[in-house]
Amino acid sequence: MDIFAKIFLEDQDKYIFGPGRAALLRAVDELGSLRKAAHKLGISYRWAWGRLKDAEKALGVNLLAHEPGTGGKAKILTSEARELLAWYSAIEKNLATVLAKLVAKQPDFLRRTASRQFDTEAMHARLHHAQHHAPRLRTGV
Repeated sequence: MDIFAKIFLEDQDKYIFGPGRAALLRAVDELGSLRKAAHKLGISYRWAWGRLKDAEKALGVNLLAHEPGTGGKAKILTSEARELLAWYSAIEKNLATVLAKLVAKQPDFLRRTASRQFDTEAMHARLHHAQHHAPRLRTGV
C-alpha cells in the first residue's frame, strides 16, 4: 500500500503554489526557458506564463527574471523563486519521511495486502508524480 499527499499553498482558498508550479520552476531552472519548460511538461506556454504570473501576484515577488545578455529570451529563477523551491522541497521531503513512519505503523491487515515494500525514497519520488491522484493537504498560509 502507498500513501500519496500533495502540498498546496493557498490564501483564503485561492491556490498560490503547489506541485505543478514547483515542477514548472524546476524545468525553467533546468532549461533556461519558460517556453521549453512548458513544452517539457506538456502544457501551453500561455498557461504556464499565466500560472506563474498568478503566483507572482499572490506572493508579491517575481519568480522569473531575464538572463542578462540574452535579449530577454532566456529566463532564470529569482532568489525568491529559489528560496520558495528550497522551502517547498524541504516540506515534501519531510512529509515523505512522516508518511514513511506512519506506513511503518500501519495495521497488520494492510501489511498483508501490500503488494510491495514501502520505500522512503520511492515515496519522495512519487510525491512529485502524484499530482492527479491524491487528496489535498491545506496549509494555513
